[in-house]
Amino acid sequence: ANTAESALSRRPWTETSVAWHDIPAWLNDGEVHASPDLSAIVQELVNQPGWADGNAMSFVINGTGERSAYSFDGESHLAPLLQIVYSRPSLPQGSVCYTSSE
Repeated sequence: ANTAESALSRRPWTETSVAWHDIPAWLNDGEVHASPDLSAIVQELVNQPGWADGNAMSFVINGTGERSAYSFDGESHLAPLLQIVYSRPSLPQGSVCYTSSE
């Protein structure tokens, strides 16, 4: 829903930003384009108190020039896809991890 609460301009922004330099023109529909590394922004988001699996993320791209992209709300099958690859930190050698299923 496009409500005042969901408007991007009303959402808090991260302290972290990523510069997009030397991005080639987006000439044709359906072309795949890669962004710069956004991991610092993603990390800031997931480090926030209350962050939970399945929370949504929104990204704002500012600048000069012109690019067109689809939104999930408009053309969900053409919307950008954020791929996050991560690994869990391993326990230091000699550490023990207990779990309970009570």
